Amino acid sequence: MRGSFGALLFVGAMLTGCAGSAPRSDTLPGVPAATPGGQPQYGGTFYLTTNTAPNSQHPHSDPTLGNFITNAPIYETLVKYDWSGDYRDQYKILPWLAEKWERTDPVTYLFHLRKGVKFHDGSDMTAADVVWSLEYLRDPANRFRFSALLVDLDKISADDPYTIRMTTKGPSAAFLDNLADRYVVVLSKQAFDKGMNLEKESNGTGGFKIQTWDRQKGATLVKNPQYWTPGRPYLDKIQFFYGFDAAAAIAAFAARKNDVVKVGDKAQYDAIKATSPDAVGESFPQTISDHVFPKVDVPPFNDPRVRKAMHLAIDRGEMLSTLSYGLGTLNPPGMNGARKGGWSIAQEELKQLPGYRLPKDADLAEARRLLAEAGHAGGLKATMMYDAGFTRYPGEAQMVVSHLAKVGIQLTLDPRETATAQKAIRDGDYAMTFAQFQYPAETDWSSLLHSKGSQAKSGIKDPELDRLIEQPYRELDVEKRKQNWIAVQRYLLDKLYVIPLITQVGFLATQPYVHGWGDNRAGQAVNQSFESTWFDTGKAPSER
Repeated sequence: MRGSFGALLFVGAMLTGCAGSAPRSDTLPGVPAATPGGQPQYGGTFYLTTNTAPNSQHPHSDPTLGNFITNAPIYETLVKYDWSGDYRDQYKILPWLAEKWERTDPVTYLFHLRKGVKFHDGSDMTAADVVWSLEYLRDPANRFRFSALLVDLDKISADDPYTIRMTTKGPSAAFLDNLADRYVVVLSKQAFDKGMNLEKESNGTGGFKIQTWDRQKGATLVKNPQYWTPGRPYLDKIQFFYGFDAAAAIAAFAARKNDVVKVGDKAQYDAIKATSPDAVGESFPQTISDHVFPKVDVPPFNDPRVRKAMHLAIDRGEMLSTLSYGLGTLNPPGMNGARKGGWSIAQEELKQLPGYRLPKDADLAEARRLLAEAGHAGGLKATMMYDAGFTRYPGEAQMVVSHLAKVGIQLTLDPRETATAQKAIRDGDYAMTFAQFQYPAETDWSSLLHSKGSQAKSGIKDPELDRLIEQPYRELDVEKRKQNWIAVQRYLLDKLYVIPLITQVGFLATQPYVHGWGDNRAGQAVNQSFESTWFDTGKAPSER
């Protein structure tokens, strides 16, 4: 759900003064007060299904998509992306719980909090809550998956109850982008100190708060009457239903028991349009890109010839046509290929390179030669563990199995439930798995590929890669930062510590009465702007 480069748009303003300012009391940044659907209306209960059920309500310790989707309307961040339209066009960062910020020198930020913001328990949000929340997230003892978002934060303190001072370890191009990530949420220090159990209780500042929560059945969220923007939210309730696979979600959508559905299968999307011809739909390259992620410090993947053979054997052209209907993109190593504007190796160039080019005959022959040279002329066997909670992985994994078999690599798949899969990844207890790369790229590079990364369990110990990853973090010049990104991709293309696959396409359909949905452009239907979502009550089901 991350984005990038919004910070660079504000560099000049931040050095001279205010980089973000408070919205008018009658509107909210990121989504217009009046959308093309007309004037917003009040009332209604939003229905949304999720593929996975959360294990808890904790916004950090539970990495399931069900948890992320449920918590999005509950917890908020200091700054936020502009979610109107496709946020990836600009990666524009807006003030949120911080009504403005300043960058007083290359490493110092002052965030000025909104006054009058209350947690759901009625207590005031102050700088003490923000400082504690970020320290809690980045505490190594907690081993939170998304602590890497704060890897560049050096010190954080409160100048007064509504002013926060943050210093970074050096000039950081991605710092504001990381603060806009949905996982860098503000929690209540007071409630935590009083014994609040974040696994079983929620207490955010968002437009909705938990009324009921059941891991098996779902959750009911109700409007927060103390929300800091007058007139928001518009909806009365949100009803989440857990554990719906794509077929069940589509059936619920057809029966108007699900208000938004997202799929990665064009046949399913076509079926949705056929059964719900008045639905509003669109397709887009997803924000998340997938890579095969082997352990490179143990046999057989410590041999670069084996990794290169894998890279050459994978048929990305077949993946694009089969999994993405010709609408997805090729990934450079460590990158989402959909990012344009000079941030990634161009698609036209990739299509000419070994491993990407078609036909595959020469690449397959070279892959077999490399394996024989590495001592595996008779083939080799390996196991690939992956998180079965991600809907893209099964199809990708099956195709990887098929492609590697053509050069003598026999791959056994080990799909696991999210909690056990994520623990294995944190512990490095795998031979091969999947890795995801989003924006800003430096965050995932530093976490997964840097020798000192918080999730660096694949055995990469490469000082030159460390140096290349660190460069764009400190580079505020946009064109130079692009060059740094390309340098990392080309180095990874040589070393192949990760084996790039494709960026798949997603299809989104919303009911005709839904307005103001702020989509995250990833694999599951996640609304980043529930406080601004509303129903055309004349078209919505009467019972809701």
